[in-house]
Amino acid sequence: LVDVFVSAECAGLDGFHVKWLSQVVVVPIAMVCVVGGVFLLERSRFSAKKAQKLRVAREARAAATSHAFVNLFFVLFFCYPRVCTYSFGAWICRTIQLEPSQQSVLLADDRILCEDPTHRTFQYVSLLLIVTVAFGVPVGSAILQIRAKGRQEPISESSKMRLAEALKISLDRAEATIDAVTASAFGFLADAYKPSYFYWESIDMLRKFFIVGVVLVFPRGSVAQICMTLLVSVLFLCAHMHCWPYKVDLDNRLRAATELHVIMIVAVALILRTNLDNEYAAELAKSPDDPNVVQNYEDNMQARLLWYDAFLLGSFVACVVVALMLTLIAKMQKVKRALAINHGG
Repeated sequence: LVDVFVSAECAGLDGFHVKWLSQVVVVPIAMVCVVGGVFLLERSRFSAKKAQKLRVAREARAAATSHAFVNLFFVLFFCYPRVCTYSFGAWICRTIQLEPSQQSVLLADDRILCEDPTHRTFQYVSLLLIVTVAFGVPVGSAILQIRAKGRQEPISESSKMRLAEALKISLDRAEATIDAVTASAFGFLADAYKPSYFYWESIDMLRKFFIVGVVLVFPRGSVAQICMTLLVSVLFLCAHMHCWPYKVDLDNRLRAATELHVIMIVAVALILRTNLDNEYAAELAKSPDDPNVVQNYEDNMQARLLWYDAFLLGSFVACVVVALMLTLIAKMQKVKRALAINHGG
C-alpha cells in the first residue's frame, strides 16, 4: 500500500528489519484478528436468545470454536513459509572488505552489519522462531494428527462388508472409502494423501526445514553444505518412491519428477563447486601461476557453465513443465470420462 502513494525506499520501509517485522509479526497478527472476528460473528449468530434450545446454542458455539481452530491452523500454515524465510535469513551473512578490516553483512540487506546489537536481537528472536515454528509446526501437527487418528475407533470387518454390498464395490475400495472419510477430519493437510499417509505434509515440511535451515550450520556454498542438501533430497525421493503417498497416481509421478529435477540442480552445483570434471584442474594445481593454464581453465569453465545451463533448462522443461502439462491433460481426460459415464447412467 505504501508504494501506491510514495516509494517504499523513500519511506524507509525497504530494510530487512522492516520486512521482518511486517512478515513475521504484523501479517500473522492481522490474520489472527480476522479469525477472531469471524469467530465472534459466528458465536453471535447462535446466541442463547436466538436459539430455541440451549443444547442447540451449545452445539453452535462448539461449531464456531471448531471453525476458529481450523482457521487458525490455516493461518499458521499460510504464514509458515515467510516466517521461516525471514527467520533463517536473519542468520545468513557474508563477509566483505570494509576499511580498515573485513565486516560481516547480512546477505539479504548489505546495509546491516551482522554484529550490530539491533540485528543481534532479531537473530535471537529468529532463533526462537526457528525452534518453535520452523521445526515445531511440522512436528506438532504430525503429533496432533497421529493422536487424533489414534482416538478414532477401528472399523469392523462387518461394517466394511455392508458398505461394499450397499455400494456394490470391492472390499478394498470400501475400506479405502471409510479411510478417506476418516482422514477428512484432518482438513487440507491430509486431503491430497492416502489415509495411511495423512501425516505426509509434515514430513514434506521437515524436508524443507532441513534443506533451508539445517544446511546453514555448514559454510555457505561449501561442498559439505551441497552434499547435505543432496543427501536430504535423495532420501526424500527414496521415501516418496517407497510410500507413493498421494491418492492420485499422477500426483505421485509429478512429485517424483520435480524432486528428480531438484536433485539434478544440487548435483550440478556440486560438480561446479568442486570443478573435478575440468580437464585443466590438475594442470592448474601444478602450475597455478601459468597464465596459459589459467586461461584454459577459465575457458573450460565457461564452456561447462553453458552446457550445464542448457542441461538444467532441458531437465526443467522435461521434469516440471512437460510433467505438469501431461498431469493436467490426464486429469482432464479422467474427469471427462467420469462425466460421460455419469451422463450415460
